[in-house]
Amino acid sequence: MRLSDLTNIFEGRDIYVVGTGPSASVFPFEVLYDQVCIGLNDAFKLHPAVGPVALMHHHLYSRNGNSTLDRFHDNFRFVTFPVVKESGRDGDPIIPADDVLFYTYKWSHNMEELPTQTKLTDTLFYTPGGSALHAGLQLAWILGARRIFVVGCDGTTLGGKHYANFDKNGFRDDEVLKRNEIRNYDSYVDGTLEILRFLEKKSIPVLNLSGLIGYHNLELQLDVIRTFRERPGSINNGL
Repeated sequence: MRLSDLTNIFEGRDIYVVGTGPSASVFPFEVLYDQVCIGLNDAFKLHPAVGPVALMHHHLYSRNGNSTLDRFHDNFRFVTFPVVKESGRDGDPIIPADDVLFYTYKWSHNMEELPTQTKLTDTLFYTPGGSALHAGLQLAWILGARRIFVVGCDGTTLGGKHYANFDKNGFRDDEVLKRNEIRNYDSYVDGTLEILRFLEKKSIPVLNLSGLIGYHNLELQLDVIRTFRERPGSINNGL
């Protein structure tokens, strides 16, 4: 199945994009029962209310461990629409378009193409070194969101921790990024702001319920805030 098969399936609904940043450790997820949530990567494991959509950079996030031999996580039964990048599964180079479980998408760093994006797409855009939040915001729009709320997407380290305090079943234990890279939070910010501008033009308001972009790249953020304040009716990006 493909991403485009999900176009407008939740048209007119509020959609919550849920990440696993440190602030997720204190969020009262029970308030999201009966709401439409997009859990980023393994955020669906935080609470049964984080569904029915999961957007995973790798299908193994659906498992109880790091292998296809591991059983699916208990909360995966609450995920009706698992969306994954076209990445390998069981040794295959890509997940086939006719896969009966996962909705697959392509990913691209060509952010300059974002303004031409339509809902009938199979591609989601990121800045280099970017965040799953970038794809999650685009997916919420494709699903037909009336408004988008962001939870647990801090875009920064809090107390030295990247992730919420929950059992990830071994996934991301002792995380080492490729080629000894470090997390590029400025790239998280830049991409998020570009997508927020895109959604503003689509008249989709976005409200941040957590520390979306933190207190770095300050001059850029202040410039964006001033620009938004000059235009009545613009989005609330939570800053």
